[in-house]
Amino acid sequence: MPLVTRQANQGRLFVQATEPADWLNGDLWVDTDNSNVFVNNSGTAVSIGVGTLGAATEVLTVNAGADEVEWAAGGIATVLQFYCADPVFMDNGQTRFWPLIGSIQAGGVDGTEASNQIPAPLTGTLQNLRFRINVNAINQSTVITIRDAGADTNITVTVAASTTGTFSDLVNTQAVTADDLIGIEGVAAAGAGVMTNGGQTIELVP
Repeated sequence: MPLVTRQANQGRLFVQATEPADWLNGDLWVDTDNSNVFVNNSGTAVSIGVGTLGAATEVLTVNAGADEVEWAAGGIATVLQFYCADPVFMDNGQTRFWPLIGSIQAGGVDGTEASNQIPAPLTGTLQNLRFRINVNAINQSTVITIRDAGADTNITVTVAASTTGTFSDLVNTQAVTADDLIGIEGVAAAGAGVMTNGGQTIELVP
C-alpha cells in the first residue's frame, strides 16, 4: 500500500523565484528568492516554510489570517521563585524587602532594598504574581508589591489580618528591561503578631 498518493498532474514540485503560472491544488513551490515553501491550496499559495530564523525571543506561530506560519514575539516564561522559612519573615509595623529568587532561612528579609534587588535576566513583562503565606499572626493587613528600579509597580496583593493561603495578582503587569533592578516589598500595618514564613512566584515573559 503506497504511503503517498496523488492525482494526475498534482503534487508536483516547482523550484523557482516566481510563483508558477500553471501549478495546481497540491503542488509545492520552493520560492528561491525568499527561501520559503508554499503549497497550492485551491489556487492560494499557503506558506509551509520559514526562510529566516526568528529572534531569540520569537516563536513560530500562525498569523492572524491563519493561513501561514511566521515568527512572532513570544516565548516561554521564566519563573522567578523565592521562599523564606522560619524564623520571622515579617513583623507588624514593618516595611521589608526581599529578592524575587532564592531561598533563605534567616536574615535575608530586611529594611534595605538595595541589598535585596536582582537584575532582570531579560527584557520582558512581569506577570502573574502568586504569594503564599503559611503562618500569619499579624492582626493587620499586609501589602505585598513588586518593585522595579526602586519604585512600586501595579503588581500587588493584600493579605488580610491573620489570613493564610495563596494570594495572587493575575491582572496587572510590568514591563522591564534587562538589568532593571527588581524586587519585592512587604508593608505590614502596625498592630501585633508576626508572619513566620512565606514565598512567591512570578513570571517574566520575553
